[in-house]
Amino acid sequence: MNEVESPFNLDPLAHCPALRHLVVLGGEVTGVEELPRLTGLQSLKLFPPDGGQNLSFLGDCPALDSVHLYNCTELVDLSALVSASGLAHVHLGTATRLRRLRAFRRLADLRGLGIGSASLSGGLDAVTPILDRLKYLGVWSAPTVTSLNVLAGSILEEFTLCSCPVLDLEPLVTVLSLEWVWLGDLSAVNLAPLAMLPKLRDLHLMEMREPIDLSPLAQIDHRLRVYLRDTATVGDPGPLVKIRKL
Repeated sequence: MNEVESPFNLDPLAHCPALRHLVVLGGEVTGVEELPRLTGLQSLKLFPPDGGQNLSFLGDCPALDSVHLYNCTELVDLSALVSASGLAHVHLGTATRLRRLRAFRRLADLRGLGIGSASLSGGLDAVTPILDRLKYLGVWSAPTVTSLNVLAGSILEEFTLCSCPVLDLEPLVTVLSLEWVWLGDLSAVNLAPLAMLPKLRDLHLMEMREPIDLSPLAQIDHRLRVYLRDTATVGDPGPLVKIRKL
């Protein structure tokens, strides 16, 4: 469901127990207490009521594997969220009051985490308690994220960094499992550390604030796809790099 009128009532969906994927965009919803009746529901994307202040309904969804919650402006306590013990992928948008992520340790199957607009205590150090299980990490509009040092040597395969005061990508040179990197709205960064990653196949450079020098990518000895959107570049990336403008 796209761009529905707000608020959108979920009550009628109680008669669709086999529904596996639910996406409601465009505004807040009501009737979330009916979601546990969707016993086959695996993935959920919506604007939670009251800015995510109460997410207890998630814990009663038996098959839920992935949640993408927008506008989580009132989310402070993660205990209700992590009561959905089978969650493997969690994305929280506009989580402006979120400071700590320790509660995610209760999600034994967690593999992907995206956090937007959170002033995390200690920056990315807040991710340390769960970093050893993450394959994907995304952080955007996080003012306290100034360094990537904590990611060094991690097992991440995909990484998103957008609108954060980070200038140095050097810690990523030891994340040898990285296959996909998405960078957006950053000041000029040196791509040389990424050129050292043996598994990197896709690099997205989106709306970067300053021209990006692609010449360090000429060191790569495998094929790499680079996607550009509203990003000026200089330098020759070499013959193994395919550029695509979006």
